[in-house]
Amino acid sequence: MQASFATTDELIDLLRFILEDISLRFDKWENQYVRGPSLYFVLTGGVQF
Repeated sequence: MQASFATTDELIDLLRFILEDISLRFDKWENQYVRGPSLYFVLTGGVQF
């Protein structure tokens, strides 16, 4: 996914919303060990592709 944002605050708000949604849907907090996909973010600024 590639997105452009007018401000850093807009980007942080989006990331916070996504992470909170994932956290609320996760139902294995009580398990000692959990396996599954990981979530990675790469934030770059001023890079031309």
